[in-house]
Amino acid sequence: MNEIKIMASIRHKWAEKIYRREKTAELRKTTPQRSDFWMQPTRLVYIYEPEKKAVTGVFSLTAAFEPKDVDGVLFHNTALEPAEIEAYGPGRDGRYHVWSIAWALELQKPLPLTAYGLERPPQSWCYVEEAGA
Repeated sequence: MNEIKIMASIRHKWAEKIYRREKTAELRKTTPQRSDFWMQPTRLVYIYEPEKKAVTGVFSLTAAFEPKDVDGVLFHNTALEPAEIEAYGPGRDGRYHVWSIAWALELQKPLPLTAYGLERPPQSWCYVEEAGA
């Protein structure tokens, strides 16, 4: 059985806030739709930092919300100001997508994408399948 995980590109500034628990939600334009991902007991998201060109950590995705407006996004701890949320804008579906983070772990040694079977970084995020028990 393959475990399905996600690789997300997250800038260093935001990754640091996630590791320090100053940011417990991630704003995205889309939400994972695969039911086999959501049915897993633990849903992991690897953090790829473009500035470091490496995977620097991982977090547990507990839920995804689809607020309709900036005020709805502000309800979650994305560490973003209203102007930043507006500049980012909603996804093609007209909604914002907020991923709730339960815990995060920074790796002691950053790893290359090839360690996860990827040859190039995701523009936003992508699924990563790993052989598991």
